[in-house]
Amino acid sequence: MNKLVVISIGFIWIGIALGQSNPDASGHDMLALIKQLNLASGSMKYKSTELQRMLGEVNCFSEQLKLPTSHPIKLSDIQECVVSPPWFSGLNRSLENTNILSPIDKIRVAKVTIMGSIQTTNFFYAFKNGYLWNVVRLHEPEMDPENFVNLVGIPSLINQEQAYHLSVKWLSAVSVDVPAMEKKYKPQISQQSFNFPYGTTNNVSLPIYYVQWGEVSKVTILGTKKELIELSIQGEEISKRPQLVITNAIELCSTPNPQMRKLQSPLQTNLPPILKRPVTE
Repeated sequence: MNKLVVISIGFIWIGIALGQSNPDASGHDMLALIKQLNLASGSMKYKSTELQRMLGEVNCFSEQLKLPTSHPIKLSDIQECVVSPPWFSGLNRSLENTNILSPIDKIRVAKVTIMGSIQTTNFFYAFKNGYLWNVVRLHEPEMDPENFVNLVGIPSLINQEQAYHLSVKWLSAVSVDVPAMEKKYKPQISQQSFNFPYGTTNNVSLPIYYVQWGEVSKVTILGTKKELIELSIQGEEISKRPQLVITNAIELCSTPNPQMRKLQSPLQTNLPPILKRPVTE
């Protein structure tokens, strides 16, 4: 039910967007074509393909970062995932950047990029515009603000300079062009502060480090374990990773879904047990 509601709202949003950019009949033609080609909801075949592409990139990052997780990560390791259909994966933006008049030709030349997320037992991976932009370690008790008091006085295994070098090492491992990034953005290194004892203005620094380059990249490290807590890469221009693009979206979305009575388990469709609704933002 939730999935159907979201898709319905998505169609309304598509109609508004196309109406604004195409006030004439072409906007209505495009909306009808998007519905006909199943580009706003996507088929099981499309979602399976997108998920496999995301999983491949997740495995690349997890191996390069040497994350404490199974290698390779398999479909059965996925706890939750979000896969976004073509319209919400860059198709809408691509249609605005072409002057081809035919609606079907606009769709054929449009770029459909990967957008969604994968969550395993202990990590969360998020994609947008065809890039894996965010990796977050889950279930780390020391990172809970309610537990910050437990970090007071605990020695760190690294200092700020070492936190910077660790961050550069991790970013370089996943093909971030750090020298090019630092030509535009000066790295800023800080630590988590905490008022201790409670109710006082006495400010202490905790062994949690943040290394940030403007708004394009940020790394969070737990100094007591030298653990990567979070890595984000917002600036696509600093990444040397290939953009994940689905070139046959029309073909995939036109593939009929298998009959449910023939399915013996959720994994027969190459999708994890929990498939969340499409990303609509």
